[in-house]
Amino acid sequence: MGGRDYSYKYSVDSGLKITLFGDKEELRDSEAIVRRSYRNFRIVRNPVGGLYRYPSDWLSEHGGISMSLLTLSLRAAGLTAIWKEDILHTALEPEEIIDLMLELKSLSEEIRYEVRQRKAREVIVAVSVNSGVSPFDVLELAEEEGFMEKDDEGLWRFKADPELVMRELIKKLVGREEYGD
Repeated sequence: MGGRDYSYKYSVDSGLKITLFGDKEELRDSEAIVRRSYRNFRIVRNPVGGLYRYPSDWLSEHGGISMSLLTLSLRAAGLTAIWKEDILHTALEPEEIIDLMLELKSLSEEIRYEVRQRKAREVIVAVSVNSGVSPFDVLELAEEEGFMEKDDEGLWRFKADPELVMRELIKKLVGREEYGD
């Protein structure tokens, strides 16, 4: 609630009480933020059927990466990654998914200037995070194996289906054949 004027009090009997201050418009905006935060907290902290649920706005707030990169990385790790409306369902706990998103962001920034195309960068980063190998080494392996090539404009192009490229690179680097839902 950065920049908002509020106070809060917690008691065991009645729970958390938040008091908002400001004019009518500020109160309306602040109330929407509080309600959204409470909704997200309840969704994230209460797994259903063994899967944790993460609203896309919560993921954006905590990770700052594309949802397609996160989904691709989870599936590459052999984990469930199902989107229902704007909520991601997966087995990772909140702390684990935050750590994963921070690592994905770091690896993506590391290779951003070498691989400018989003899909190519996402595949390289997903393989990198799941194999523990540097994204530059993954890119080099993809080129050596003939899965990707650099064109005259300096853009990396897939020579095969990106999903197949990712599966084959993970198989070579980790020796794992399964692939998530």
